[in-house]
Amino acid sequence: MVREETNNRESRLLAIVAESVVRPSFQRCCESGDDFFDTFYGDLADRVPGVGALFAGTDMRRQNALVRDGIDALIHYAEGGPAAAEELARLGKLHGRDFLNIQPDLYTGWADALRHTVAQFDPKHTDLVDAAWGEVLADGIALMASFY
Repeated sequence: MVREETNNRESRLLAIVAESVVRPSFQRCCESGDDFFDTFYGDLADRVPGVGALFAGTDMRRQNALVRDGIDALIHYAEGGPAAAEELARLGKLHGRDFLNIQPDLYTGWADALRHTVAQFDPKHTDLVDAAWGEVLADGIALMASFY
C-alpha cells in the first residue's frame, strides 16, 4: 500500500513537472521552427557515430515534424496521457530490431542531444529545467527501448 501511494505521488509529481516545466520549455524551443530541430540533428550526429548516415536522403522538414510529435508524446506520457503510451509503443516497435533496428543504447545519445539543444534554444533554461527534461524523458524512452 505504501509503495503504491509512493508510486502514485511520484507519477503526479512527474505529471506536474512535465506540464509546468518541460512542455513550456519545448514550446519556447519550437518558436525557432526548424532551426531547433536542425540543430538537434546536427548535435545528434556529433554525439552518436553513424547516425548522420541514417538520415541521408531523408526529407528533414518531414522528419522534424515527426520528431516534434515524438517529443510531444514523451512529454504527454509523463503527464499521464493514456494515448501517449500507445504512441510510444508504436514508436518503440518501429525503431525496434524488426524495422529500423535502432539499438536501445542509442536512445541515451538521442536524449543527451535533445537536452543539449534545449539548453541552446530555451531562453529560460536552467539546471532545474534540464533536470526536469531528464526526468520526463526517462520513462518514455525506457518504454520505447523495451520494444527492441
